[in-house]
Amino acid sequence: MGVENKSSEEIGDFKEQIYEHIDSLISQDDQFKMISRRYVEAAMGECRCRPETLVIPEKQRELQAALERADQPFDYLLFASITSGTTNSNGDYQRDYLLTMELLNIHTGESLKESAMLRKGYHKSIFGKLKHYRDDD
Repeated sequence: MGVENKSSEEIGDFKEQIYEHIDSLISQDDQFKMISRRYVEAAMGECRCRPETLVIPEKQRELQAALERADQPFDYLLFASITSGTTNSNGDYQRDYLLTMELLNIHTGESLKESAMLRKGYHKSIFGKLKHYRDDD
């Protein structure tokens, strides 16, 4: 369902890079069969629905019907979102990003969540870098 940016900054083309990375990793797993993004976006346009509305059963059925007409049935929806938090200390700051993926079973409503953290630091001096990014961290 794409990557939703809930962080405090515009992530631009990084969002597409994250989407492609997730897509390629899941495509390597024999347990799942991915539906092409082109099919999904076309079906969502036909149904006039957005990812956040797909927790509503009626919207799920509309999307399911549109994708089944294209011979692309599905059982799960994968939602990805990015959030961020920023800390500031003496002119040095770091931003922590959290990528959360939620796999939603449309038949049972059960969901599984996985998260990964990425940290980006901006330091005025080498001492600031050493303070925040020692080898034992």
